[in-house]
Amino acid sequence: MAALLAALERLAPPMLAAAWDNPGLQVGDPQAPVERALVALDPGPEQVRAAARGGCQALITHHPLILTPLKSIRLDVPQGAALALAVREGVAVIAAHTNLDAASWGVSQILAECLGLSGVVPLEPVGNPGEGMGRVGRLARALSLAELARLVRERLSAPFVRCVEGTNEPIERVAVCGGAGAGLAAAALTVGAQALVTGDVRYHQARDFEGRLALLDCGHFCGERPVLEKLAGRLGEELAGQVEFRVMSGEQDPFKLY
Repeated sequence: MAALLAALERLAPPMLAAAWDNPGLQVGDPQAPVERALVALDPGPEQVRAAARGGCQALITHHPLILTPLKSIRLDVPQGAALALAVREGVAVIAAHTNLDAASWGVSQILAECLGLSGVVPLEPVGNPGEGMGRVGRLARALSLAELARLVRERLSAPFVRCVEGTNEPIERVAVCGGAGAGLAAAALTVGAQALVTGDVRYHQARDFEGRLALLDCGHFCGERPVLEKLAGRLGEELAGQVEFRVMSGEQDPFKLY
């Protein structure tokens, strides 16, 4: 476990995490042996159960199981059920959240690569060169909003992309932020982006930027899911075969279209 935690800290340094965040070991013994680990987006009962059934001693997730101080552990709600199941099954739960967002190779970097952006740099630099929240880069060619939306939907396997129109000019410089990144819209405008691809755009955020910056909401899940394969691969390289890493299959966006 100690080697796994150290490797994760090298790849996604805790110092990059937001002050309100809670990355790192959430459940488990930091000295326990780990031979196999499951990588997933969320730390729910389904993910803990999959880890236990697969013979994994650790579950590494992007979203923390414990983000704010607990007032109770109730087994009739997902968080409490996941905690109890993790303890009962001996599955350690480890989170790499905003530190993975800001890592030089992390969530937003992978999102930018999925969309084929070039000349990519952090939207809000933090830490060492290449580290920071969000990314901004250029498309291979200028696209209309509809064309960019199709590209986003296809590359991220998103069931839908909600769009807010920006200016009428073709879009070439694009900002991205996996997860809920509409708070970076002003920063995107400042660096000359014509569009921001992210998730969880709220109504009033859309109103604030319509006509100025195109907003493409691909959903929280679809914008972050691509990092998991990379995370598993990078951890495997860091630990040189000491731990086997698997990526959770079957995880689904909680939002459904009817």
